Amino acid sequence: MAERTPTIHVFFDYVCPYAYIGKHRADALQREYDVEINYLPWEIHPNAIPEGREIDHEPPEASRDYLQRLADEVDTDIEGPDVSINANLALRGALYARDQGDDVFQAYHSEAFEAVWSRGENLGDRDVLADVVDEAGLEVETFFEQIDHHSYQWRLDRIDDVAQNDVGVTRVPTFVFGDQRIVGNDPFEPSLKRPLEAHLERRKTLGEGTSTLEADLGIGRLG
Repeated sequence: MAERTPTIHVFFDYVCPYAYIGKHRADALQREYDVEINYLPWEIHPNAIPEGREIDHEPPEASRDYLQRLADEVDTDIEGPDVSINANLALRGALYARDQGDDVFQAYHSEAFEAVWSRGENLGDRDVLADVVDEAGLEVETFFEQIDHHSYQWRLDRIDDVAQNDVGVTRVPTFVFGDQRIVGNDPFEPSLKRPLEAHLERRKTLGEGTSTLEADLGIGRLG
């Protein structure tokens, strides 16, 4: 029996600039290595008000410079919103988009991130989210009817439970593969690429039947 393609599980939230960079990193890893990416929505600001609250302070200059250096590694820019965002609807929407097939999910996932971090839009606004949905090729009315069903919140809650209580996720993006759990807000080459290369080499030598976070926790069955 042929071995399964190695999977990198990526916990994300659309409101985090590091997760936006993490999406570009995951794309780069998939181009360079024979891996699959499994995105898992994990809400980091569940108490943010739906309409958003104006951000009345600038992050420290050192933080902005560091974030831009990480963005430069994957050849992208950051243009964030001026309001805090409640991403709950958009994250439920990510699960719905995935149910429609990988091409639909990729279109939705990219457009949702671009809305926030390229155009500075409030993704918690239903009109903004509707534009994202339309650009991804989904029928807008059906989309909202579906994600308002309690099953999508249940699925988000299930991911949250495993993320916090089993995997130990505390920030996004968190990349999980093999026995590695890596927070993706350090420089790309040493923090993420080298552990992945070591994991892939170990799989080649020992095979995939070793105990891993993925197998032990059933991450691949989440969502």
